[in-house]
Amino acid sequence: MTGARGATGPTGARGATGATGARGATGPTGAQGPTGARGPTGVQGPTGAKGATGSSGATGTRGPTGPTGARGATGSRGATGPAGPTGARGPTGARGATGPKGTTGARGPTGLSGTATVTVVSANANNVQVTATCPAGQHAVGGGGFSTGGQNIDLTASFPSNSTGTPTASGTNPTSWTARFASATGSNTAYVLCAP
Repeated sequence: MTGARGATGPTGARGATGATGARGATGPTGAQGPTGARGPTGVQGPTGAKGATGSSGATGTRGPTGPTGARGATGSRGATGPAGPTGARGPTGARGATGPKGTTGARGPTGLSGTATVTVVSANANNVQVTATCPAGQHAVGGGGFSTGGQNIDLTASFPSNSTGTPTASGTNPTSWTARFASATGSNTAYVLCAP
């Protein structure tokens, strides 16, 4: 039969370290750790030197024409321009039809009794109305008008008047005679018959 175990002896001296064993295989990558807190913003660095200007790029092709825009509102009316020069006078129109006979004029002044010397005075002007006036101390006993301006220069009126061409009132003693024409021409002439 086995006897009782004897007391443990003292630990022996440590033996020499053995040679390093071969490196084991690399283990699998561990899971990614959490993102660390953002560090403080660093100070701004100095501005860099300006780079050289690049060459101009080629002009692009012209795009298609866009649709016509809506018509704008009508602008305000501009100021009236200066009047243009007078146009050249047009040709004389054809002679119109003869108008109806006018009413009978007022009775003229009573003529001189007996024999008297009558003087003819004429006046010429490039106007539609021409007046011939008797010399001082004489009065008009008749008159008329004449023009060589053509068939369209008709005598439209002939009447006793004062020297300004205003018709005299009935019962007065006229000193002039006025002739009125359809248009002005240099040959328009008025005549007055003057008596003392």
